[in-house]
Amino acid sequence: MLRTRFEFYQLALDILILIGALNGSFLLRSSIPWGISVQLETSVIPPPLYMIAIVIWMLIFHQNDVYIRRFGTMFSMRLLNLIKSHIIASFLYFGVLYLTYRDVSRLQSFYFLSVCVVGMLASRIIFRLIERYFFEKELDKFRVIIVGTNSSAVYLRDKILRNPRAKLSVVGFFRFHPDDLIEPGIEGKLLGDASTLVEWMGKERIDEVIIATNRYSDALAEQISALMYAIQQFPVNIRLAPDYSDVSFFHTVTEDFEGIPLIGLRTPIFTPSQRLIKRCIDLAIALLVVLAGLPVFIAIVIAIRLDSHGSVMIRQKRIGIHGRSFDMYKFRSMHSKIDQNQFDETRINIIKTPGDIRVTRVGRFLRRTSLDELPQLLNVIKGDMSLVGPRPELPDRVKEYNWWQFKRFEVPQGMTGWWQVNGRANRPMHLHTEDDLYYIENYSLWLDLKILWRTARVVITGEGAF
Repeated sequence: MLRTRFEFYQLALDILILIGALNGSFLLRSSIPWGISVQLETSVIPPPLYMIAIVIWMLIFHQNDVYIRRFGTMFSMRLLNLIKSHIIASFLYFGVLYLTYRDVSRLQSFYFLSVCVVGMLASRIIFRLIERYFFEKELDKFRVIIVGTNSSAVYLRDKILRNPRAKLSVVGFFRFHPDDLIEPGIEGKLLGDASTLVEWMGKERIDEVIIATNRYSDALAEQISALMYAIQQFPVNIRLAPDYSDVSFFHTVTEDFEGIPLIGLRTPIFTPSQRLIKRCIDLAIALLVVLAGLPVFIAIVIAIRLDSHGSVMIRQKRIGIHGRSFDMYKFRSMHSKIDQNQFDETRINIIKTPGDIRVTRVGRFLRRTSLDELPQLLNVIKGDMSLVGPRPELPDRVKEYNWWQFKRFEVPQGMTGWWQVNGRANRPMHLHTEDDLYYIENYSLWLDLKILWRTARVVITGEGAF
């Protein structure tokens, strides 16, 4: 009941904040000498606008579940959802002003929106502090029971343990049948069979029951229905956690179609706006570096010419987005008589080896400083690659891939990536692919910027480069 009560208080307080922000905007507009001078009467908020603002914000907040605490959602994510919802409501508010009250000062509206979002954020932070300092013990006892003793149950338990800010605590496990296999790590937390769960819950307070299953069958569906019917007498949330381990590397999206939950297994990783923003950043940075670094390019070309015979740049066949092949450019770092396609990169378990006698003196410096990768900026400009993403693979290595590794080709391949800033050539190949998948599953513009920032440090220190 504590959580429901706080959510109700928050909704009521948001309405008061909206009303207060509208009144405050009038005071700010009339007292701060900014913008075009206006008559005092025109700064008065029309009474219907109060109701319009309340309806808009409550409608958007309800649509975006601002007042619903999702299972395991961190406080920072709730604040982010609030800000996004406020921005949407603000655009809708301006649209209504354009159609109805055009005389309302736009600067005054800006004051209103600013005061409103600050007030709503502040109220939530205050509520959070009240929860932490006055109701911490009660919140810490948000107790969870997991029905199931399979790998899915263990995986769920581990996820809960790694998310301490969610205020969840796994009390123990129940199995469906006495003869069910018990995964390692559950033995000490096994509390009994599903048939004894009702009796056990009558003695202990539980807030959440999660049913973890590996496979569905008619018999299992009947057991789950019977279990849900038996524990409905208790004020607990009941959730189902199917095992998606076979498709966990796909970008799954849950949709509702006429009341039927559908899980999309193959959906675009990037939204159209994300793809556009990423491409614009790639072009802007690549063009800037190429133009500013032109003297460096010329110096490298001269150094390679003076140090050894052969072409200045080489082309290597690589596999890019959606499995398409392209020519990736590099400054030549090995003696020209060596067949580049036979270099150690074609081996599965070794990417590069230190002290390779086939590397030229200039080439060793280029590799150490990663300057041999600079021509790939041309690939970025052409659209073959991105600045950040999984590294393009050699075709021979792709032939050795398992099915789940092909997920890395659903995004543009990059000059740098999560693997490069976490060990580069010092890390074994199988961790390379897992890092690429981590990047794909956790993609954001901020992650790209973080990787670019860390790449600068890695290049300067020369870590993992040889």
